[in-house]
Amino acid sequence: MTSGRSPTPTDWVAHDDPAGFSLLKPRAWRVQVAGAGEITVSEPHGHAAALVRPRVLPVQTDLAAWLQHHYAATEQGLYGVRLWRVESSEPRVVCAAFDYGSRVFQGCARVVAVRERDGATLFVGAAARDQFVLRWPDLARILDSVRQR
Repeated sequence: MTSGRSPTPTDWVAHDDPAGFSLLKPRAWRVQVAGAGEITVSEPHGHAAALVRPRVLPVQTDLAAWLQHHYAATEQGLYGVRLWRVESSEPRVVCAAFDYGSRVFQGCARVVAVRERDGATLFVGAAARDQFVLRWPDLARILDSVRQR
């Protein structure tokens, strides 16, 4: 998700995780690891999160179709999904944007799925609908910074 962003703000810190990855994040944001490659970097009040999600997919699976029809079922607690768009300039990389939630909580998300041999890695930026535009630059910066060590 390279974005050509300006230098990292001074209130950001590097996070080197024992699980074998590193990233940059705002100082107050929390990092959680839930299994192999499942990373969540969340804003303290729960209004925004950057997520890295590995998914196993059979080699012949069309990534765009899978993202459009099956991804939501793989993400615990994701419901009420309404896709805005799914785009791909090549079969190995697919981008999507969607709304999710209910009358209690409504959010927006962008996802970039990168195909690997028998799976895909999804880079997801999600936030409360009324804060998404404001939060997106930070979410993109976090996702751009993720590196395996």
